[in-house]
Amino acid sequence: MDYIDLIKGIAIIGVVWSHTVHPQWYNVTYINALFFFLSGFFFKEEPFPAFLKKKVKTLIIPFTFFYLLSYPFRIIFNLWDYRTLNNFDWGCIFDIFDITNKSDYLFVNVPLWFIFCLFVMQLIYWCMNKITPEKYRTIIYLILTAVIMIWNEEIKSYPTIFMFNNAVQWLPYFIIGNLFGLKLSRLILDYQSKYIIVLTTLVAFIGLQAIDCNLPAYFFLKAIVLFLCFMSALSYFNDNKNHICAIVRTLGTSTLFILCIHILIQTPFQRAIMKIFGHREVFTGYIDVALTLLVIYLLIPFVNKYLPWAIGKKDKDKKEPGLELSSPGIYIDKLLYDLGCNKRLYSKSSFIISIALTNEGFRGFITLK
Repeated sequence: MDYIDLIKGIAIIGVVWSHTVHPQWYNVTYINALFFFLSGFFFKEEPFPAFLKKKVKTLIIPFTFFYLLSYPFRIIFNLWDYRTLNNFDWGCIFDIFDITNKSDYLFVNVPLWFIFCLFVMQLIYWCMNKITPEKYRTIIYLILTAVIMIWNEEIKSYPTIFMFNNAVQWLPYFIIGNLFGLKLSRLILDYQSKYIIVLTTLVAFIGLQAIDCNLPAYFFLKAIVLFLCFMSALSYFNDNKNHICAIVRTLGTSTLFILCIHILIQTPFQRAIMKIFGHREVFTGYIDVALTLLVIYLLIPFVNKYLPWAIGKKDKDKKEPGLELSSPGIYIDKLLYDLGCNKRLYSKSSFIISIALTNEGFRGFITLK
C-alpha cells in the first residue's frame, strides 16, 4: 500500500505550504488532522519498555535534536530581522515546559509541536489500551471520540504542561485511524470501482462544506469524509512508478525530517524573496515552497545515510539480529505486519517467506529456493 506514502508526501507539501503565503481557502487544520489520522494506522500494542524505547528513538530523539539545532537559527533570524538581539527572548528554549493553552506553537521551531504532541498522544493511547478490555475498545473509543469532539474547545483552552491538552484535542483522529485506518485502506485498494467512493465522498464533503457550522464535531465529520476521498483518489496510483509519484513518495517516507527542518530552510528563502520582490504574496509562496522542497529533497539521501538516528530511522548498515540469511532456514520470532488473513505465501528474490497465524501471533519462516 505505497499510496499511503503518496498521501503523506502530499500532506507534508501542504505543511510546508502552510508556513508561507497561501490562498485564504487553504485550511492547515485538515493537514494536522490527516497526520494524526495516519499516525493511528500503524500504532501497535507492545510491552511498555519496548513501546517507550521505540518512541524515544523515533520521536523524542529527533524532537530534541532539531529543537536544540533550531535555537541558534532562531537567534540568527532575529539578528537578521532586527539587527539586534536586545529584543530576543533567550528563554524561548524552555517553552516546552510552559503550562499553557497555546500548546500548538513552539517559538524555537513552530512545527515541532506536532512531534511532541504525538508522543504524548501515543502515551495516552497506550494507557487507554492497557485499561480497556479489547472486546469493548471500539465502542468505548467511539464514545470517547464523541465526548472529546463535543468538549473540544474546552479541552484545548485548558492550560496544561507538555501539550497534554493538545494531545487530547487531536486524539479522536488518531483513534479513528487506529481502529479503522488500515482496514479502510485495504478495502479501498481492493475495491474495483474506486471512482464511486471518490465521487460519493467528494459530493458529501462539498455538501457538508456548504453548511455553515463551526462546531469541532462537524469539522471532524468533514475531515474524515475528505480523508476517505483523498485515500480513494490516490489509491489509483498505488505502485505507480512515474517520476512525480516517486518524488512525492520519497517526501512521504521522510515526513518527520521535512517537518523538523523545513522552517530552517524556508525562512532564509522567504527573507531573500522579500528582498528581491519587496513583498510577499501567494505567487512568491509557491516559489519558496518549491525551493525549500528542492533543498530538502537533495538532503534526504545524506540524512538517511549519515544521520538516521536524528530522523527516527534505523541505520541500514546495521544488520537486524536474527534476520541474516546464513542458513537454509531462519525462524522469525516477531509479530509481522497485520496481513488480514491466516496464511499467505510470499516469494522474493532467492527465498520464500511463509507466514502462518499461531496462538502467539504471526510467525514466519524464510527458506532458500
